[in-house]
Formats: sequence, structure tokens, C-alpha cells
Amino acid sequence: MWFRFPPGAEAINVQRQTFRSEHAEGGHNFFRAPPHFAPQILQLAGFAALDPLAPPGDLAPEPNPERDTVLSNLGAQIHALQGQVSDLQSGSIAANSKLVAMTAERDKLLAEISKLKGQLAAAKPDEGLIAPDEDEDEDGGPVTLDVPQQSLRRVK
Repeated sequence: MWFRFPPGAEAINVQRQTFRSEHAEGGHNFFRAPPHFAPQILQLAGFAALDPLAPPGDLAPEPNPERDTVLSNLGAQIHALQGQVSDLQSGSIAANSKLVAMTAERDKLLAEISKLKGQLAAAKPDEGLIAPDEDEDEDGGPVTLDVPQQSLRRVK
């Protein structure tokens, strides 16, 4: 941001930073300083801020349509990228919420499995909590299957 010194001044210290005259015109000296220093500079007698779009004298940039077009395109690209970043942040937040919910559900299921394993370990078959093995016959022996010989094929 451009500022104008009062007549006769050529330097100023603001928060331990020194700003010196960079341009002289019409009996005034001009200097640049970051905009956040403006309130402190402008409260001093004789100092003035210049229009940021109209720097003093010959320091104004010359019109350059090619540069202006490039800057305009870059501004549009930045705006589009900011939109993409916003969309990605929203998607990330949604995915994170879903992950938190799924993790809570998983923890709940693991606790239920642990509880059921404890009940299973403590249960006895005659209490009806454990069904007899299905691969045993009524007499407690192995199950036999009658399969006709014709239905068996040799697999190579």
C-alpha cells in the first residue's frame, strides 16, 4: 500500500520497521508499507494513504492487455480450485463421519461377539445352548451316505 510522507519527511519507523521514501513527486515523498500498518501510519499528522489502484506518478503499471488476460484467467483458475478444495473438504468430512459411525458399529459388534463367546464357553451341551453336531448319526456314530456308483465321476 502506498503512503505519502508529510513535506520534508523521508523515513518512518513503525513497530521497529523502517520505511523510506521510494518515490518523490510534487514536493512529497512516497513509500510502501503493508496494509496492516495503515492505522498506525495514518494517525500521524501529515501522512496520507494513496488509492491502491493508483500509485504515485510513473509508478503506475502501464496497461498490458496480455498480462491482464493472464491475471484474469489465473483468478478464474484459483476460484475453480477453491471450489474443488471446498468440495473435497465436504466429502472428507462426510467420509470421516461415516467412518466414525462404522467404527462405533464395529466396536459394538466386537463386544457382542466377545459376550457370546463367553456365554458359549460357559455353556454345557445338555443345557440346550449347544446343538449336537450335525455330522453325527442318532446313535452318535458318523453319518454314512448311500451314493450310487454310477453318479460318481473321476475328475482329472
